[in-house]
Amino acid sequence: MADPEDNPALEIEPAGTSFDDDAENGERASSRGSGSLTQRAALIRDELLGNDSLGPHSEHESISSSGASADSPDDSGPKDESRDDSGDLEDRLNNSAIAHSLRHIAMAFDEKSRELESLRKIQKTHKEETALLRAQIEYEKEETQTLTKELNQLKSSHAALSCELEALRRDLENKEELLCVSDRISSRLFDMIHAIKAQIEAAESLSPAMRSISTSSSFSTASLESDSISVTSSEGSITPTNLIASPTTIEALIKQIEAKYSE
Repeated sequence: MADPEDNPALEIEPAGTSFDDDAENGERASSRGSGSLTQRAALIRDELLGNDSLGPHSEHESISSSGASADSPDDSGPKDESRDDSGDLEDRLNNSAIAHSLRHIAMAFDEKSRELESLRKIQKTHKEETALLRAQIEYEKEETQTLTKELNQLKSSHAALSCELEALRRDLENKEELLCVSDRISSRLFDMIHAIKAQIEAAESLSPAMRSISTSSSFSTASLESDSISVTSSEGSITPTNLIASPTTIEALIKQIEAKYSE
């Protein structure tokens, strides 16, 4: 039977098992370190995003991970190797956090750009509406000026018509006064005409008696006869001709006056 010390396979087997144990311990340490870095990355991300909802849970996990690392004091050897990996991972996490923050900034910038574009559209619409309102105001001003000119013209024409109306009123008053005077004159003339007609009629009624008196006096003396003849002839020449001719002239005058004032 062979000696165990002379068998090299038996000597190598413990070394292999120890190497496997060391590798397993290193993997555990690296997994623990990567977990803590992941938690730190989550905290950084939450801080950048302003989300603190995962804070207590992450702190609890970090405390548990630190407690687990404290429970294994014999893993100091593989920690040196995992530090480099953790440094690279931290750099990558920092870069990813920066990228996430930049992405967040880019999204915010896009949102603000859209808001700015909408504000520009609103401003453009406001400018167009303002231009339309200005044009409408200018049109209203021009129309107001036109209406003001027309109103001034109407006022001037109204003043001229008022002056003409006042002049016509004065003329009417003067004509009314003239009509009153003419009425008084015509009434007086008619009264005079009627009085003259009455006198003429009375004279015509007396003319036959005057003729009889003139014929009876022809049988008197010669001197008296000549005197009476001269007297009767003079009276006859005055009375009959004038009395016969005067009514026609007076009636014609009356007709002229009536025709004048009837118009």
